[in-house]
Amino acid sequence: MDAIIDDWFHIAHLFDCIQSLSSLMQQKEYSQHFSIKSYNYKRLILAYGPAHSATAIITWKKKERQFNLGFNCSGQLSSNAHNLLREQLEFFLNTKRSIGFLAFLLHETYRPVASLTKFSSTLQRDTSSGSPAMKFTLLIHSPTHLRLIYWNKFCLEIRLKSDSEVSIRDGAYSAFDKSLLQGFSPIDGLEVRHFLTRFNSQ
Repeated sequence: MDAIIDDWFHIAHLFDCIQSLSSLMQQKEYSQHFSIKSYNYKRLILAYGPAHSATAIITWKKKERQFNLGFNCSGQLSSNAHNLLREQLEFFLNTKRSIGFLAFLLHETYRPVASLTKFSSTLQRDTSSGSPAMKFTLLIHSPTHLRLIYWNKFCLEIRLKSDSEVSIRDGAYSAFDKSLLQGFSPIDGLEVRHFLTRFNSQ
């Protein structure tokens, strides 16, 4: 009996949140961007991205009483860029409880997030100090707000917008009073467009 009740909980939670996805996919301007690869009332696999080769796997976890979100890929993709934001996207889903809203966010942010994954996060030798350090570090505040730090000295604040666009500012300055944040230096002659095109996702 407990197993049957648990199954119904799975079905009810997932079905409740999938209604927004059904509404979104009925709109022509969005329906082409997503497809349901699999849905059995206990698990939903949503395909999106280039040639729908990126997938998001959504399940309900009884013990945690929340949705679990995983990412995978197929075809020509070697990895799913949204793995970078998995924790933040899972929190977003459990807060908004809307798979349609999640699908829209995945579509809108895929290209810029894929570009961000190209920044190396491995230890390298800092030519100025000679010490090993992370060349690039990504700090993720939310699914649409990130900071890209270079050699622990320079910082770009990045906000992901709609239509795969981003807004970028010098993260060395406080967003509140324009004062310099401790540990960061302003970026002289910052040419954001030229800098980011070196890491542009094809």
